[in-house]
Amino acid sequence: MNQDRISLDRLRRLLTSNEPADLRTYLTVPNEGQLYQAGTTVPAIGAVVQTNTGLWVPQGSSVSPAPLDFARTYITLSEVTDGFDVSLDWLRSALNRIPIESAIQLVAVAMAKLRDPGRSDPAGDLDRESLPYFTEPTRSRVARKISDGSLIHAPQLLMVLAKLALAGCPDEVDTKDFFETSRAILLLVLADNLKSSRMPTTIDQTVHLSNELVLELAANTNFNSTYREDSQLALFQRRWIEIPRESPSTYYSRPLDEVFAEATGMDLSDLVSFAIGIWASCVAGNPVVHYPTYFANFDWNEERLGTLITSVSMPIQEYREAIRRELTEHPLDWYFTTFARYPLVRFGKHLVVLDPELVLKRCLGLPPMFHMQQKLEERGRHRESIAVKQAFDEYSEKYARQIFESLAGTLGVKRVYSDSDLKRAYKGLSVADVAVDYGDAWVVVEVTTSQAARNTINAVSVDGLERDRKMVVHEASQIAATIDQLRQNRIALTGDQNVMQAIFYPIIVLTEGFPANPLVTSLMRQEIKAAGLLKEQDIAPLELMDLVELDMIEGVVETKGPALPRILDLKRESSFHADSVRNFLLGDRRFTPQRPRRVTETFRRVFFETIRKMGADPTSFEWRQE
Repeated sequence: MNQDRISLDRLRRLLTSNEPADLRTYLTVPNEGQLYQAGTTVPAIGAVVQTNTGLWVPQGSSVSPAPLDFARTYITLSEVTDGFDVSLDWLRSALNRIPIESAIQLVAVAMAKLRDPGRSDPAGDLDRESLPYFTEPTRSRVARKISDGSLIHAPQLLMVLAKLALAGCPDEVDTKDFFETSRAILLLVLADNLKSSRMPTTIDQTVHLSNELVLELAANTNFNSTYREDSQLALFQRRWIEIPRESPSTYYSRPLDEVFAEATGMDLSDLVSFAIGIWASCVAGNPVVHYPTYFANFDWNEERLGTLITSVSMPIQEYREAIRRELTEHPLDWYFTTFARYPLVRFGKHLVVLDPELVLKRCLGLPPMFHMQQKLEERGRHRESIAVKQAFDEYSEKYARQIFESLAGTLGVKRVYSDSDLKRAYKGLSVADVAVDYGDAWVVVEVTTSQAARNTINAVSVDGLERDRKMVVHEASQIAATIDQLRQNRIALTGDQNVMQAIFYPIIVLTEGFPANPLVTSLMRQEIKAAGLLKEQDIAPLELMDLVELDMIEGVVETKGPALPRILDLKRESSFHADSVRNFLLGDRRFTPQRPRRVTETFRRVFFETIRKMGADPTSFEWRQE
């Protein structure tokens, strides 16, 4: 987010306060007994407290982290050069003097470093490495910005730079015309040209800017959300391979991987091994892969390997045309649909990896399901296509329910109730997917594989936000109906005559992720209240979670942390009340989320086998335990 959109101080107040923003911040109501500096309304320092590092500080400075502490702004050229402005035409002219393969590799190298889970501050490292390319006083100004937490190498900027390079860089450049410059300079110029010059002068324009800000934050949250390779691989293995064999769906009983192979002509395990191999190469610092050599240890003939490569990559000339078409409709937007579908650019026998996380998302997320459905539809197997998706959704719900069973620690007592249990207890009524009995608390959960709308995550229009609002309200209505039944007739479900008063905790689990941040979450909660749902005093605020966040909570509980309802209470009481569960757990010093045992066991079953096939040591990738 660019600082010119809204001041950071004002945004901090908007994101961390439960009260409406008040512009009259210079007024203070005196408090009886409070000491003030003479002639001012400024409170005296007063008491001091000791931080967890042992340092004694004024009480007012010992504050907990807030949502804004997780926000980072990107640096623009004009703010470090006394307003010096460089046009987008200059940037395009510069790219026109850089060969396309060199330009794409420039982006790929940076993205590989940014996605390296072994680095604590990869963007900061890249930015500091860029400082020698600047002269004084710009170098010192950039250094100060970096030390304040701003950055040059924002992932979105790199992706937009890749789009401009694909659209404008030539295949070859004569040596005498070659333009040598720093990647950082190109990014600063690009950042300047992404600034919004539209300032609101009317109410309508203010509303428009507000929607634009929500969209911008949603796109940024989605793109920068922590991607857990271990959690995603565990999810893939369970819902695609293991659960369909352990507990076949009533909608469709055949194993999904067998249907995938039959419909697409690809082995699903090949697709996973290919994705892990590409990702491992990037983590090792090699985002350019000569695929005949790199995959030589795998038992794949040329046709088998070619099928895999064709499904997730495009040759450079086709890629050029796809991006040029995209840019005509979405110039300089956070619109990365082509990159998401084809995260690899093909130059002959070399693959350039635009973003290693996009490779994993393309191969481990929903795209394989869409691919399989498309092939079934093309063969006229329409009912089967619908049944396969219904089974996939059921396996996703079962996976989430297993996490809640692990969280609840049943110890032989039934505490987790499935949708089947709820339907039997409340025949003919609308019910949620999971309900967890904690005695004095009930966690009521709706699980969905629905993704955030493309227009939302690409920050294209408010149409996507409207679709997401309707989706969240629909899921919330299922939860609200279940809470009503639990409040009125809990015995029908549990059979327990001793019914104590309880607090209800509504959760929507979005298995494919959702851009939860203070603005988006607040917007969704307002929509739910406007629909007359979940308004009662015994209902906690709705939480929007993904499976990675559930894994983090499971890791906290496994290490003798508080139970899920207490974690949600602590979040509600914190400055992260409207932020994501992920940011709350990372920002609160009381928690140190570890990888849960369930994820570790499943992840290793798949990951280690692939890495061994590549002739590498799988333990060398065991960098992430939290």
